[in-house]
Formats: sequence, C-alpha cells, structure tokens
Amino acid sequence: MPGAQYSSFDRGFDLGHTEVPSTRSPKIEREFSSRGPSGSPVKKILAFAMVAIMVASALVIVITAMKKDKAPIGPDQNQELPAKTTIGGQRKVNVTISNMFENYPKPTNYALLGRQQGDVAFPTWWTERKTIGAYPDTIVHDKYPLTMMYDYYSANIPPAIKSPKMGYGVYTFFRQYIDAENLTTVATGANKAVYFIPTWSGNAPDDGGSVTWNWYTTYLTNQECTDITDGVHYANTYYNVPAGAVGFGGSNANDGWWAETQGIMSFDRAAAHKFLNLPKVGTDLRTDFDTNNTGNAIGNAWAAMWTLNGTSNAPIQGFNIYTTYDWEIDSGQVVAYLSRDPSSTAANLVLRLWGIAWGYEILWERYLDSQRLMPLPAGKGAGIADYFQGYPEDFYLNGTASSNGADIHVRQTVVYKMLAWKDNSASSIWGPAAWNLPTEHTDACANTLAVSPAGPTTWTSRYNLYQATSTANFPPKMEWSPGTVNYGTNVMFWQSFHGYNVSAWDNVTIKLPSAGVLGYNPYRGALDTINDAKVIELNSNMVWGELVLGHGYPSWLYSSSASGGKYTYNNVTKTIRMQGPLTINDVPNPVPGFPRRNATSSPDFVFAVSKVSYYDVEITTPGPYNAGIQYTLRVTAKNISGNAVTDWNGTVNLATNNLLSTWGANGSSHTFVAPNNGVWWTTITFGTPNKVNTYVNATDSRFALDVFWAGPNQNVNGGSISIGTLIPEFPTLLIPVMGMAAAVVVVARRRKKT
Repeated sequence: MPGAQYSSFDRGFDLGHTEVPSTRSPKIEREFSSRGPSGSPVKKILAFAMVAIMVASALVIVITAMKKDKAPIGPDQNQELPAKTTIGGQRKVNVTISNMFENYPKPTNYALLGRQQGDVAFPTWWTERKTIGAYPDTIVHDKYPLTMMYDYYSANIPPAIKSPKMGYGVYTFFRQYIDAENLTTVATGANKAVYFIPTWSGNAPDDGGSVTWNWYTTYLTNQECTDITDGVHYANTYYNVPAGAVGFGGSNANDGWWAETQGIMSFDRAAAHKFLNLPKVGTDLRTDFDTNNTGNAIGNAWAAMWTLNGTSNAPIQGFNIYTTYDWEIDSGQVVAYLSRDPSSTAANLVLRLWGIAWGYEILWERYLDSQRLMPLPAGKGAGIADYFQGYPEDFYLNGTASSNGADIHVRQTVVYKMLAWKDNSASSIWGPAAWNLPTEHTDACANTLAVSPAGPTTWTSRYNLYQATSTANFPPKMEWSPGTVNYGTNVMFWQSFHGYNVSAWDNVTIKLPSAGVLGYNPYRGALDTINDAKVIELNSNMVWGELVLGHGYPSWLYSSSASGGKYTYNNVTKTIRMQGPLTINDVPNPVPGFPRRNATSSPDFVFAVSKVSYYDVEITTPGPYNAGIQYTLRVTAKNISGNAVTDWNGTVNLATNNLLSTWGANGSSHTFVAPNNGVWWTTITFGTPNKVNTYVNATDSRFALDVFWAGPNQNVNGGSISIGTLIPEFPTLLIPVMGMAAAVVVVARRRKKT
C-alpha cells in the first residue's frame, strides 16, 4: 500500500529564506529637483513655482504597493455542510483547487472529533508511516510550504516489465472543493443507488425516500489506536465503540494508513427500509433500529458490503481499490459501528457512524468517480471526481439524496498529485523550477498481482495499455522530476494521463498562492535512493519565489483568456477559471507510435517558481521632464518580498506609450547576467511633448502574465512610470495648479494581490 514518511534529518534547509509573513507597508518617497528646465529666468521662476505647488500638494510621489507575502489561510470551510431537502434542476458541478502547499495536524483534544486544524504542519501519521510502517518515503520540507518524496509506482509491478522508471517524485498538497448539485446518477429511487450508503440486499427495487450524510475521513495516529483500545477515544465516548472491540495488534497494527470515517446520517421511513432493512411500516424508527442493530448487526452488514465493493469480487469492478492502494480493502479489518443519535424521532432516524479500514478514503473516491478508462455501467458512480484525483485526508463528504437525484459536497486535502517539475518555457532541459498539476486518476499503472484468495487469481490494472514487456513496446513518458537518475529521459508511466473536457454547467477554479513558495532547480541526480542524504541534496537545489502560470499543455493555457472566454487567468487574484462547456482535448498529446497513450494530460497545468515577481522601473533623475532630453532608467528585478534578485537570468522587455520616444544604446530589452546583480540601466528620450500619462512598461519574456510592470491605464495588476504633461524646451509654460495637469512622476510597484 502507499507510503510516505517524515525524515528526522529535515530541518527546513531554507538556504537563507525567512519563513515569516512579510510586514511590508507602502513606502512613500518624495524626490524634488532643485534644477528647473533650461531657458530664460522667467521659465525657471515658473518651473520653481510649479514645483513648490506640487510640494504643497504632495503630487510628486513614489508609491510602493507590492504584493504582501501572505500567510496560509488555514483549512477554511471544513465545516459540515447542510443537506438540501429537495433535488431538482440542471446538473452543476463546481471544482475549486486552492491552499497549495498546506496541511494541518490532527488535534490531541478528542472533544474536537479529530478535525485537522492549527498551524501548517505534517500530521503525525506522516512520521509513523516511516517509524512504524517502515515506508521509505520522506518528508523534504516540514513547514510551509510542505513537500515530501514519494515513489508512485506500484510495489507490485510485474517482473516482466523492464522499463526504466522515475525514481521518485517530490509532491505537495492542495485543498479541493467539489460542489455538485442535481446529480441524477446518485439517487434513492427504485433500482437506483447512493453507493456511499449501502443498499440492503433485496431492497434495490424499493424507493428509498430521503437520506442525508455528513462524513469526515482522515487517518488515525498510533496513539489514537491505543486510546480506542483503552476506551478513552471519541470513537468510544461519542460513537459508542466498545473498548477493545477494534483490534490493532498483529497484522492489523497501525502503519500510518488506518483511514477513519466518522459522521452522522439521517433517514426517513423509506430510506431506513432501503438502506437499513428496517420495516416499511412501523411505530417508531428508534425502536426498530435498536431492535435490528443488536450487537451492531446493521453496522457489521454495512462493513461487509463496503468490503465486497473494495475487492476484485465487487459486482461493479470499477470500485475495486487495488490499483490505487496496492491492496484490496479486505487486506485489513473493515469496521463500521452505527449508533442512534439523540436527535432521532419516530419518523426520522439520525445515526452516528464510526469505522476504520485500510482504504475507506479510496473507496469513497471510487464512488465519486465514473472511471473514464474503464467506464462504469450507465448511471453508476457520482461522476464528479474524474480528474485531479489524489489520496485524500481531512476529507469531508456530505450529501443529500432523494428518489430522483442527489447533491454532494466534498472538502479534502489532496496528496501525491502536485509534482515538482520544470517549466516548459525553456528549450533547455534545465528550465525553471515548476510544479505540475495534471488531470489523472490516482491509480498506478502496470501492477498485476494475485490479490484475493477468495476470488480471481489476478487483478490487472485498468491501465494495462501502459504496461511494457520490452523496449519495442515501451510507452515512453518524458520525466522532469528534479534530482532523479532518469531526469530528462523517457521512463515508464507511473499514472495515466487523461483528457478533460469541462461539461456544460460545470466549472473549475484553480487559485495559486500569494505567499512565496519553494521549488527545486532541475538537475540530474546520481542516485534515486529515498533517504536523508537525498533530502540534503534536494534542499541544496531549492529555489524560492512566486508561483506563476507556467507553460503546460495545450499551449493556450498560458494566456489570460482563451476559448471564447471559457478559460481565463486573472493575474491580480492569481486565479484560473474553466467554464463549461469547454472542449480541451479528449485524446491529448498522444505518444508517437502509441496513439492510445498520452504524453501528458490535457489540461496539464505547469506552475513555475519565479524568483522575480516584478521589475521595478525608475527614472534616476527627478522631474519635471522635457521632450527631446535623454533620461536614465534603472530596472531592478525584485522578488515577492521587494528585494533585488542578484542572480536573475531572465529577460526584461520595456515599452512606452510615448510613440515618438527613442531608446539609447542599451536598448529596450535585456537579459540579466551575473555581473548585473539584478539591476540594469538604459536610457530613453521622450519624443511626444504634452503627452499626459506617459508610462514605461516592463514585462518578462518568459512569464509576461505574472512578472511585469504595467501602465495605470491598463486593466491589469501593476504600476508604471506615469508622467504628466511633458515640458517642451521652447514654449513658455502655462501649467494650471491642478494635480492632473502638474508634472507628476509616479513609480508604483505592483498592487497587492488578493
């Protein structure tokens, strides 16, 4: 089964980075010239008078308003969501990805029912997967932004497959929200199913009325396993699990992967019959349940039905968890306890659920999915989580279902999905550090094993198209995982990559962090061994910067707007939106010679880590300014904290809206080199006199959508050199005493991003 762990050697290795939220505030500077325009004394007097007026009015200012390095905002919206009482209308699914690089610990205060919260940190089970479970995976950075190493390949790859492999990936977290309304594939009606809540054998033809559920799933710590056995955990005190009833010894010992599901459910009379096998007609649902659940009989029956669905014996094969988990769900105990909540009434039964399994979290993901590469039978599965799948923790799964449909709401922290990579903007294989967010399933490719003594002797991955037994039929996948032995070469696929067309009435939102993040400079390592030495090596190649929109597949992802406005990127809020219907590509980027194997997903998002967040452009002499005179510009490459980036190697391009202006010998474009120390000088001669709001823009040639300095008249995030009415050399100046008519120089850094 999958593993990940904490490395005791990890102490951050920040290489000088200070992980403290910035306390920057706007800086106001005033620069005044003691020298007016050349010419007659009358003109000099007028010029000095004008400057005095501007001093009094504070109109000659330099405003710095950079983005603030925000702290992570926490696991917001983790509350249980109320279910709707009626279902109807157009299907609608909104998927949001945010809170990248964040995770939160599970409190030791059991009164909080295990909800993850507090400061950004790895939960305890990441440590215990190494110390108890002996998994080789290792945490690389143990505070915001969080990263870890992980080998995604199945441990059960058939020996006949000889292909080279990606040695490991460096992954981080993100928060995923799914709000799905008016689903017709999940319902309680006759011969329909809710999936999450098992249909009692023989009751499928019955109408199930109304059911709601609010569940929470995450992992158990080793201390919790001990406390559950001792009877002092909330599983015992709130969910009525008997002390000692759950055995954690021997083959069931905790290895960091026990997934705990807890929550509450509500059933009307019809639902209580279909899902709990209570009588269709009765005097009191409370009495009926107490009688029929003696010895946890109903809870045990539910556990048995979930067990069946998670194995190769499942009536719907797409629900088997093996290809994600490397084990079927019956590799360990599957426990479900049901108890009656005091809020129950005679006509409405409210139940509490608590249970554990190795793989509950994956089974719930299976129910949310529709398995595009191995389609479920018509109407099976929710069909709302086909993409951006990962291992979930801090997982809220809430919904309501009626006879004709359902609403489902998901909040989860996703693991093993966002992968350290390189940006595709550079032709060199050593291009900028980046993170890759593909659209794919959790399932590992190419694993075949005898997995169920009671069932079939083998279970073949639904992704067997990616298996290879010789170099002749090897399906290559270019791998850009920093530090691996095979960096920059073709390897065997570790996951399958999918084409994602956003359906009508569906929307996807991706929010990049506004705080500084880390990445890893691409390099080829000598060894793929996952250990503390590799942590040191990776951290010596760490780079800090701002996460910006990189260059993925298809290429139009790197645009502010495409596909008729159905795809947009707002570089002020750092938000991507995909609005359905949006055709991206059903069969994306096929590998040459292997038309059914995709070189990447589509969309395949790449987010680069840019050391430079903006270019600071200044005129080095104070105004007022004249047409026809050459002025010096200083261009400084600055990071998210406002400091010069002395080792920057990017290219800046300058432009002005003063159309008759000319550039000096250094030109309007420059590629920074080491001796520059992040600073470049050039000159400009403004050519058009009396041009109000002249400005100079600076954009980065690689990340022009995020790393720039823009004019105030543009509807973009940024600032500029803004010059009021230019002063010609020869006429007498008649300047009204008004701010907008005065000669003003505003040098504004980029506005704060929210």
